[in-house]
Amino acid sequence: MNVKKLIFLSVFLSVANVYAQDTTMHVNQVTEQISPVVTWRDEVYSSPSLHPFYRMYNYSLLGAHLEDSKKDLYLRQEGSGNTTLKINSESFLKNLKGISLWGKAYYTNDKIKQVNFNETLDYHYVYPYVMADTVGGNLNAESYYFGGGLSKEIGRLRYAIQGSFKGIQSFRNRDPRPKNISSDIDFSLSVAKQLAKEKAFSLDLNLQKYNQNNGLDFVNELGFPLVYHDAGLGVYNELLAGSRTQAYYKGLRLGAQLNFVPTNLNGFSAQIGFDNFNLSKELSSINDKIAEVNDNNIHLLLAYHHQTQVNSFIVKLKGYFTKREGIEATFSNTGGASLYKISNELRYNNEKLGIQLHAAYGKTTKNLNWYFGFEGIFSTDKESYLLPDRFMDYQTASAGVFASLTKPLGKTLLTFDVKATQLTVLNSNFDWDNVNPRTGIYQMLNANYAYLTSDILTITSALRCDFPLNNKLGAFAKAKGAYANYNENNNAQEFIFSIGVIF
Repeated sequence: MNVKKLIFLSVFLSVANVYAQDTTMHVNQVTEQISPVVTWRDEVYSSPSLHPFYRMYNYSLLGAHLEDSKKDLYLRQEGSGNTTLKINSESFLKNLKGISLWGKAYYTNDKIKQVNFNETLDYHYVYPYVMADTVGGNLNAESYYFGGGLSKEIGRLRYAIQGSFKGIQSFRNRDPRPKNISSDIDFSLSVAKQLAKEKAFSLDLNLQKYNQNNGLDFVNELGFPLVYHDAGLGVYNELLAGSRTQAYYKGLRLGAQLNFVPTNLNGFSAQIGFDNFNLSKELSSINDKIAEVNDNNIHLLLAYHHQTQVNSFIVKLKGYFTKREGIEATFSNTGGASLYKISNELRYNNEKLGIQLHAAYGKTTKNLNWYFGFEGIFSTDKESYLLPDRFMDYQTASAGVFASLTKPLGKTLLTFDVKATQLTVLNSNFDWDNVNPRTGIYQMLNANYAYLTSDILTITSALRCDFPLNNKLGAFAKAKGAYANYNENNNAQEFIFSIGVIF
């Protein structure tokens, strides 16, 4: 693994060297990178064929980040926090009449704290069908990501392709010992038509292939806890529990998206997209699939944004709906070592609905750049399991305000950000009375419910310094801290320190 890390860093540094030879650091380039308006606008220009229009200035970046976070309340399957080292690089080269190129790569080394009831990678992909036990513990993980795309105008159309690969491996050096490897390959095709009055329309087609090899070992010869395969809200098939500790996941996502944007960054934008994700889970000792996920997602985004050398503004409204269905196999045990599949039944359902509103305004002057903004979010989450009947249902609303100030000091830029967000639970309910209160599963369900239905006040602040190293290269350093309060006895903290170069 050390050889891979060395190769990875060598690629970063070689790319940096090439671009530094013909690029100069510019104040406008840096202010565009740190602008909250630009950050919120990036999603509008996510279409690969329209990506060349999303920024005004070319850039390349190489950075390193240290992060440490801890929560008193948390989702047990995702852990109580992280200690993370991340090294990342990204670049964007804009040529509207020729080929525009962009790319991103990163490596992360994580320690995920206090993961319980989950010995499987990528919980957000595979839930609820994870391999689980009641012991868990800290989990080590390494991630590699490489991605990029290109866009070129041919005739009256602009064509683009974009692809990425992400690989993760996780492990623990004490019992229980997961050895998990996942791969996530994403590929997109896009075509855009430029319209009159600096407008453009595009169609994107997306394909994603996901795989995971999920294994669990024990060294202790005195025994080990029950290993089971979660089916949602703590339900599991007792026929599959015990020594079945090797699972395989295979997923496929197909999606399409329509986009309408102004090519000069000023005006009305719209985006609508749909995708379907299908995931199957298999065990090494059983020929048939034991479970399958069918996930449908739709979103609609509307935005108005405006940018000049002095003023910038954006208001963005996004709505989404997700429906995830879990289909389980029913098995018959004839008394031998083999299980025979009888049927498939829809047992698990999770529906999520959300509406997000973001607005920000900023002004650039010689002595000070400032931004003020607001965000509001409303969301519902309904999760249920059939036979035995269990459910969890809650609604939340959050409102946040932020300010960002950038002060030039000679050739140095100092940026201070502050944000406050209040999340309030509007309504919540649950029922898992058929679970034994003395079991670990009962405690897990109640702990997760307490986290998901808690009011949260979050305060975040950050200080960043950008300064030139020479006429071709600039550096930055950033410190960020966040504090969240759930109630009198439960809090969360996060600290991030970043350094890097931009050119």
